[in-house]
Amino acid sequence: MRKKLYLFFSSFFLLFLFTTLPTFAQNVPLNITLSPTYFDLTANPGDTISNIIRVRANGTSAIPLHIVVKKLGADQNGNLTIQDITDDSANWITFPKTQITAIAQDWTEVPFTIKIPKTAGFGYYYAISFVAGSNQTANAKVAGAGAVPVLLTVNRPGAAVNGQLVRFSTDHYINEYLPINFTSVIKSTGNIELKPHGDIFIRGIGESEIGTIDVNLSQGIIIPGTNRTFNSSWDDGFVVREPVIEDGRPLTDARGNTITHLVFHWDKLTSIRIGKYTANLIMVYDNGQKDVLIEGTTTFWVLPYKIIGGAIILIVALILLIRFLLKWYVKKEIKKTSRRRH
Repeated sequence: MRKKLYLFFSSFFLLFLFTTLPTFAQNVPLNITLSPTYFDLTANPGDTISNIIRVRANGTSAIPLHIVVKKLGADQNGNLTIQDITDDSANWITFPKTQITAIAQDWTEVPFTIKIPKTAGFGYYYAISFVAGSNQTANAKVAGAGAVPVLLTVNRPGAAVNGQLVRFSTDHYINEYLPINFTSVIKSTGNIELKPHGDIFIRGIGESEIGTIDVNLSQGIIIPGTNRTFNSSWDDGFVVREPVIEDGRPLTDARGNTITHLVFHWDKLTSIRIGKYTANLIMVYDNGQKDVLIEGTTTFWVLPYKIIGGAIILIVALILLIRFLLKWYVKKEIKKTSRRRH
């Protein structure tokens, strides 16, 4: 009897436990598409601009979204960041409603209006963010946000687009192998965003041009008063150090550093990189009246010292072997001549 009661209460307790445990929601990344990807608008003080953003939920369920107006800022490398707006310029942008539902596999139009006061300055940089709401599918909660940058330039006297080169350099002056990593730091010194783009031209011995690398091909902007860093890489050569790829991703060590290995590109056997090289940076931007150049120059060496050291050791070994064989041959011939005389 006691055994039966024990089994009954044990079964009841387990049933109670599993039916009353909370069901924890899993975070699902926000999967929406925004169109267009950004707005580049120009207006006069006092103008009103109207436009439309289209939103689509890429999954099988509709997603409730909340619209928030932020501003575009920049981090220490000049990369764009989304920040809170601390002035009243956020009130210039209005929507018919700030709570919408993105329809699954279809477009939802979101109209907005920007009323520019007559006292507006020169440049304003917004991010219209779409933040996931709380009404989600069972046992899942959508997390994250998507944003559309809005670059607003206000035409008024004194508007200026200016930029200057802060630094153009390589990671190392002496490099054992390619790739050679270049860093170009540009500062926007005007009051309107800067969009420089251009190339790095690499010259070897004899001033012959042997390589060209794009810099800011997408024409990413630099917000006034900030620097932006553009990273470029030259890997056009016979021997190149490349990341080790596994399952489509670069492998890293315990410290998070990318693991690399030497790759010999036999189709580029004539492109053996060794010696001193010169890299010339030439970028251009439109200041509203003409194209303005930004130029810089740096030099670097490519010295595959391990290969060179191995080759020197091999040559020395061959010379010593030849000398040894010559001495051995001479001694042998001398002995033969001595025997004949005796």
